[in-house]
Amino acid sequence: MALLSKRKGAAPKGAGEKKPARVAPNRLDSEKIDYYARREAGVLNFDLIRLEQIEMDPTNPRTEGIEAAGLLDVIPKFLVIDPSDRSYDAAAVEAFDKAMSDRLESLARSAGEREGELRAFFERLIPLRDSIRLIGVKQPIEIRHTGTKNTYRIVYGHRRYLASIMAGERNIPARLVREDAPQKLVQATENLLQESLSLDQRLTAIAHALEELKLDFNTPAKTVSALTGYNRVQVGFYLNILRQGSPALRAAIREGLVDNLRKAAAIAKLPQEEQAAAIEQGEVPVPSEKKPPKKAGRGRRRTAIATPKIKQPQVVQKLLARLDVPEAKADIDWNDIEAVHTIWNEVVERLIEELDK
Repeated sequence: MALLSKRKGAAPKGAGEKKPARVAPNRLDSEKIDYYARREAGVLNFDLIRLEQIEMDPTNPRTEGIEAAGLLDVIPKFLVIDPSDRSYDAAAVEAFDKAMSDRLESLARSAGEREGELRAFFERLIPLRDSIRLIGVKQPIEIRHTGTKNTYRIVYGHRRYLASIMAGERNIPARLVREDAPQKLVQATENLLQESLSLDQRLTAIAHALEELKLDFNTPAKTVSALTGYNRVQVGFYLNILRQGSPALRAAIREGLVDNLRKAAAIAKLPQEEQAAAIEQGEVPVPSEKKPPKKAGRGRRRTAIATPKIKQPQVVQKLLARLDVPEAKADIDWNDIEAVHTIWNEVVERLIEELDK
């Protein structure tokens, strides 16, 4: 193994010893303690709040136009909704469900052109309603004070709130968040994850979040993405529509004539006077998400040949045997990847030295 001691630029004895890494002190000063206390306020602590003390956010695009007061009136003074409870009265619950269904239907019919949308929304809440009856609300909603005593407004959790009313509940677990919590940003994040939202509702949610963050529509998509965590490419599409979309395009989006994000963003790039014609023709090309291939000759030229990663040390042993070098018969554990890595580097380095002579 004499050859193994002739490494090029061998380090002096002791140079390979690693110094212990310096660990930053893990101390919290008063400023950091105050920051974390404000940031986590209400996250671990929650209380049961009466449903009638809570109101929905009227600007939330998912529940806009839904008045909870008319639904709360349907809940009787006493109703056991848990089927496993010995006092459960199936006939009473069935009568309650019928009364609630009639009230929801009346609410949908009065919504005008949103009738079908609301009816579908209430239908999707039925499985959540049934789950709440069996196991309750396991994830508390978040609320904030409205300024009026014992009255709160939902930050997020509108679906759980409405489903609880539909279930016949009287209370709901809720966390009280600080007054300066980013309400619109939280709502937009929750809303954008719902596939049932229309493009118009998504645009409204984004616009509200930007307003809360004091950002205008000319803010770079990269900046908005970093501040919100939203996908940068999609944020760019939303900003294009909000920034350049003509009144005709926004009207078409509201009416559901244009409900594809990429198509709407492509129309928004056209001159304002051409957007109406593009909507009518419906032949605006949607750009491909695939990146164009790099042209030959572009980029930095290679200056070295990289050795491929070898995950199986036995492969190195076979390569060394093919090269017919003495290291192939080294007395080491050929399953030890660290030992084999050292041998491999020694051989490659030695061969390079021999060829350079």
